[in-house]
Amino acid sequence: MGEKSEEECRKPFLYRYFRRIPEEGKFVFRKRSLEEVMHIISRWYNVEAVFQNESLKKVSFSGNLKRYDDFEHIVSMLEMTGGIRFKVEGRKIFITEK
Repeated sequence: MGEKSEEECRKPFLYRYFRRIPEEGKFVFRKRSLEEVMHIISRWYNVEAVFQNESLKKVSFSGNLKRYDDFEHIVSMLEMTGGIRFKVEGRKIFITEK
């Protein structure tokens, strides 16, 4: 129990950490760390996530995000999840505690 099957190990890195629903154009995250979520968001929107401290990377996130939404909307949706603040400066997103 707890070991990954051979098939699971062969899945691409990104597939293991999020599920994309092509027909709906969404990213669906289930109990993923903010670090994992921001890795995906950063690649999709070509931005760099900068965490204030390491503990913020471990914050758990679950939710659906429309991948073609405006970047500002994505950031505001992430902020609604709790005690985290996102400040966008150019191509960088500074992630801090509220």
